[in-house]
Amino acid sequence: MQEAIGFYKLMFLNAFDYKGKAKLKEYWYPFLINVIISIILRFIPVVGLIISLILLIPGITLAIRRMHDAGFTPWLLFVPFYDLYCLAQPSKD
Repeated sequence: MQEAIGFYKLMFLNAFDYKGKAKLKEYWYPFLINVIISIILRFIPVVGLIISLILLIPGITLAIRRMHDAGFTPWLLFVPFYDLYCLAQPSKD
């Protein structure tokens, strides 16, 4: 749990870093935490919308860094379902 919280904090610290790389755990822990937050906040519309907007930029940049680490172009994030395949691939380095 401590590791997941550390990676979640790291997502916000690197919110505007598009050029770095993100390992599998660095991507999937914050992803799962965001899914849990979204499920909980689904029942509070205004707060849920605000939190979703706050999480949007860090989530996108994290996915871009994950694509770099897996050796794919970030443009593949726009291809439905194939992006999940790319994000689940191990690091190329």
